[in-house]
Amino acid sequence: MTKTENATAGMAGVADAENVTDVTDAAVCSCDAIHGEVVKSVAAAMPSKAASEKLAELFKLFADGTRVRIMQALALSELCVCDLGAVLGMSKSAISHSLKLLRMANLVTARREGQVVFYSLSDEHVERILGVGLEHSLEEASATEV
Repeated sequence: MTKTENATAGMAGVADAENVTDVTDAAVCSCDAIHGEVVKSVAAAMPSKAASEKLAELFKLFADGTRVRIMQALALSELCVCDLGAVLGMSKSAISHSLKLLRMANLVTARREGQVVFYSLSDEHVERILGVGLEHSLEEASATEV
């Protein structure tokens, strides 16, 4: 049997639920890589596992609506905790807790002016992540409405 026939035969069990005896049978291809050059190229271009884990940790911070709204507000203007609380209708304590996490991840920076601490986004990357994420989420919402 050729590699292509092996791939087709291995995938036949995926399409036909009666032939799948275990969930793992459906998830694992029974053939060797049939596009060796592509596999080699992709494997060489992949970020390290550590870099991927670091990215996943970053995205976890974007998984909280409060933190996202704080960053969206800071994308519009530098604000202190009191101002953020007024904009978002939240307590200073809740805002401060989220800001601490965002600062630890280098998503937000702080600047002191007298007794007031002003917060802003760390750099344009954060603003771009927010913008692209919002754009994508709104596209997804439109696609499901159709």
